[in-house]
Amino acid sequence: MGVNQPNLGTSPQISNPPMAAHHITTLKVWPQAKALAAQFWQKAAADGRISEGFRTLAQANLAVVLSA
Repeated sequence: MGVNQPNLGTSPQISNPPMAAHHITTLKVWPQAKALAAQFWQKAAADGRISEGFRTLAQANLAVVLSA
C-alpha cells in the first residue's frame, strides 16, 4: 500500500467555484480582503520559483478576484 504521489508533469485544472455571497457581516472587510487576495495572486503569478502551471492558475485567480 503506497502513498499516492501527485503528477508533477501536468498543469492544475482551473475551475471557477461560485463566489461567496456578500453578507452584512462581511461587507465591511470585503475591500481589504479583495486587495490582499489580489496582491497574493499577483505575486504568485510573477514568482519564477513557482511552477508555470501554478503561475497560470494564479493569473486566473487574480482575474477572478479583480472581476468581483
